[in-house]
Amino acid sequence: MKLKTVTIDGKVYAEVDGDKPIYIHDDGKEMPHDAPHSVATIARLNNEAKTHREAKEAA
Repeated sequence: MKLKTVTIDGKVYAEVDGDKPIYIHDDGKEMPHDAPHSVATIARLNNEAKTHREAKEAA
């Protein structure tokens, strides 16, 4: 993935959609990145993995 940028007056800026930076995927698809949502999802999945691991250790 590559950050989509725009050059204005010789300076390079990230392009955003609302408050989310836009990334270009390898297939050319552009998609805004919702960092708070990603962090929350990672935390939820880590907690889920921990719960499963602890359940297996207790069994």
